[in-house]
Amino acid sequence: MKRRGLLIFLLLIFSIFISLFEGSVRISLGEIMTGSPVFWKIRLPRIINAFMVGASLSLSGSVLQALFRNPLAEPYLLGVSAGAAVGVSISILLKLAWSIELCSFLGSMFSLILVYKIAVRNGFLPTEDLLLAGVAINALLSALLGFLMYMVGRELHGLLFWMWGSFGTSSWGNVIRGFPIFLFTFFLLVRHADDLNIMLWGDEHALQMGVDVRRVKKSLLISSSLITAISVASSGIIGFVGLVTPHIVRIMLGPDHKVLLPFSVLLGGGILVLADALSRSLVSPAEVPVGLITALGGAPFFIYLLRKWRKSDA
Repeated sequence: MKRRGLLIFLLLIFSIFISLFEGSVRISLGEIMTGSPVFWKIRLPRIINAFMVGASLSLSGSVLQALFRNPLAEPYLLGVSAGAAVGVSISILLKLAWSIELCSFLGSMFSLILVYKIAVRNGFLPTEDLLLAGVAINALLSALLGFLMYMVGRELHGLLFWMWGSFGTSSWGNVIRGFPIFLFTFFLLVRHADDLNIMLWGDEHALQMGVDVRRVKKSLLISSSLITAISVASSGIIGFVGLVTPHIVRIMLGPDHKVLLPFSVLLGGGILVLADALSRSLVSPAEVPVGLITALGGAPFFIYLLRKWRKSDA
């Protein structure tokens, strides 16, 4: 287990190392040491922001999978990211620059509650109903997002690129606004690791073990929506990171959330830092939206999980 945990640390270090030097503009170690403005003002905040977004989406995915007791739950597939994007678009349309994060959070909470209300059946949450509800709400909100993007007008092109996920507008401002929220929600969610372990056995069992299920669920859903909203507000819609990362960590280190949550943060951050480095390098000097790269890697994994789940149900 220690060796596998070390592998995750090494992947994170490798991702950061590659991302420091590679991109549309290659930077040498000497330029970094002499105060390269490209590195200190553009690349470094971009790397930190990519790590925070990857860590946040992975953390949110880990929590949602435990809460719904569903291996296919994650912010993108459940429409949470699309809801947050609609909130951001409304904020831009109304020219409320100060409320982008707030509108993103309200949108993500609305979509998550809507999916839950549609999918729940007599207190139970069947996997197929959750997926269908997520797909339906995602499609509805994506259509609404497209309509809002046309209303924005001149900013349409920028929003289209942002919709697929991009760290091209990352700045120290994004880092300063997002880091305290990320840190707070991380410690809050890790604090509930034991509760999540117990709740995997069902709400009734958790109540017998002394867990205040309703309060814990409410706290975790709000926290998961918040970090997803902050991620979408700063980078756009990036899918599958929240789905793939927790499963890789479970395979490597087991299902204990006291281990799963922190290592999902490290692996998710490393994966997205590496994906962003690829997005800057593949067709340099142009950029590929980072969401396309995560979709190309994550979609086949989703298909594998779906087939595995169907076989286990057969």
